[in-house]
Amino acid sequence: MKLFFTFIVAELLLHGNLLAINYYVSSTGNDANNGTLAQPWKTVSHASQNTNPGDTVFVKAGLYNENVVISKNGSSGNPIVFIGYKTTPGDNPQVLVNNADPYAAFSSADMPTFKGTDRATGIGFNCQKRSNLVLKNFQIENYKYGLLLGWSTTDAGNNYLFNVNVRNIGDVNESYSGYGILLGLIGSYTSNYNIVDSCLALNVAAEAITIAGDHNKINGCKVYCNQDNGSAATDYYVMVNGSYNEITGCYIERTPGLSHTGHGYTCKDFAGVGGGSNPGSISTLVVEYNVFKYCVARNFEGEGFAVRHRMVRYNLFYHCKAIGTHTGSGSGGEGVGIVVRDGAHDNVFDGCIMDSCNAAIVFHDTVEDGDWNTNPVGHPGNNNKIINCVVSNSYLGVEFSDYSIPSDAGDNIIANCTFYKTRYMFVADRSCKNMKYINNIFYGTLPATPGGGFKTGAYASDIVANGATTNFTNCNFYNIQGGMPPGFVSAAVNSISTDPLFKNAAGNDFHLLSGSPGINSGKTIEYVKTDFDSISRPQGPAYDMGAFELQTVTSVPNIPSGESFISIYPNPSSGILYISTKEPGCKFSVHDMAGNLIWNHTSASAIVEMKLENLSVGMYILRAQNRRRQDAVKFLVLK
Repeated sequence: MKLFFTFIVAELLLHGNLLAINYYVSSTGNDANNGTLAQPWKTVSHASQNTNPGDTVFVKAGLYNENVVISKNGSSGNPIVFIGYKTTPGDNPQVLVNNADPYAAFSSADMPTFKGTDRATGIGFNCQKRSNLVLKNFQIENYKYGLLLGWSTTDAGNNYLFNVNVRNIGDVNESYSGYGILLGLIGSYTSNYNIVDSCLALNVAAEAITIAGDHNKINGCKVYCNQDNGSAATDYYVMVNGSYNEITGCYIERTPGLSHTGHGYTCKDFAGVGGGSNPGSISTLVVEYNVFKYCVARNFEGEGFAVRHRMVRYNLFYHCKAIGTHTGSGSGGEGVGIVVRDGAHDNVFDGCIMDSCNAAIVFHDTVEDGDWNTNPVGHPGNNNKIINCVVSNSYLGVEFSDYSIPSDAGDNIIANCTFYKTRYMFVADRSCKNMKYINNIFYGTLPATPGGGFKTGAYASDIVANGATTNFTNCNFYNIQGGMPPGFVSAAVNSISTDPLFKNAAGNDFHLLSGSPGINSGKTIEYVKTDFDSISRPQGPAYDMGAFELQTVTSVPNIPSGESFISIYPNPSSGILYISTKEPGCKFSVHDMAGNLIWNHTSASAIVEMKLENLSVGMYILRAQNRRRQDAVKFLVLK
């Protein structure tokens, strides 16, 4: 008997919970039942009370009027799993982030739908203090709070959410009411090591997706708002109040014209929660080493991608894109790209795109962190780097704004960026005498109506070609409205004023042609190792100007199978991908990162055009093969 018991313990240690049980919930069930498929329970809360680590609860599609309370924790390797299904346990309801119409009504026939009595009360799924849970395929609407995770660092975390969707959350008659998907709570609770995958948040008053914790991952989620009823407009779309978090492939969109300007992807410490109303109460919450990759923000008047407050540092925004409504003429439209404010420092924006924005890059300060002094100790934020970025067809290129306290914009760097058809290149409404500009291409615009210029504003004199604290080095200034200030180009070290010769600027392809004056005309910068396409710098004797390095291509005959013989451009792309092969007559296929076939094509041509309008934002794999060789390369879709 002792030997048999030892065997069972060993099996449990090796293979998990051998006694795991499947339970079932249906909107037509009864909590007095036994929880089987034939006799399901009615509420998820009751099911949770009867689970143990390793158990799975299948919840059938239907309409539920329940404030769900998850009362049990799973364990490491043995989570408690809650899975919504359509008709057969384990089937796959639609993943809502893939829908063409994000505002389509929730269908209780497709997925279990939890609907509260009104937006002023209730929690859809209360998972506070819970850990090691899996929740998949749920719809939550009409509560004050959608789904809450986290309470403390010791008993909350390691949860996985997939296809969990919230809408119409928060009291429209109460200021700042409503959390959609909340991982912890800024300054109070934390939740760590969670994964939120392919989740959707619609019309959440206050905060749609918030991370107050560390080591969380947000993948492929989407947030939308088209609601402007009282206080219903979403304030923060994706907010991070912790460290070492990763936000990848997400998309957020604010409908133009809403009364709230909207905060997009924001790294923020505790300032503004208690500091702004309490001078001298400076936040000590550190927000660092977070990574945002391949994310898109559309129509944000507040900020598309922001770092704000003095404890926000060492964060990376990589290949993110902000899109606005500026049409190239008239007023500026809506849309703000990168925002650095309130003492945030040592952050990097690499390979980001700001397209048709009202303001592409903004530096400003407020009193939110509780320091109301002139030139506060923690301000300005220094050593932020904006590199390999592209600003196209935007109203304002770089804006220095100061609406609370008089402080300098800081010792920050804009390097190897391309500005194309920017109406007002620099707007200096605050001191900006410590900025550095290296290897940039500044391509202006000549609108039909008078106006525009290289630098405007009360502090325009701070923008100096070659000053002791602010300077321009190895830059190209071309097509600037009204001309450059006298002597500016010649005073800017190693700078020129010549057509940069973009490959196809009208198609937003800002690679340089082989005859461009920007090739080998840049300065070596130790913190810019690669270009927008991740091509190493330099390809020649010196860096190229702008975001793109002209790749040196050497023709190698008889390339064996497995070695590179295809190239693609532009990468990332948002419209058309051009595939170039060293040999014609190839079979092409595109797969998502899970290996699913998306597109295939056979062509006798050495150059193939692929339209991307049907692809979602994210990373894909292109494979090419002929009779002698094959190759594969990754590419990124941004929209």
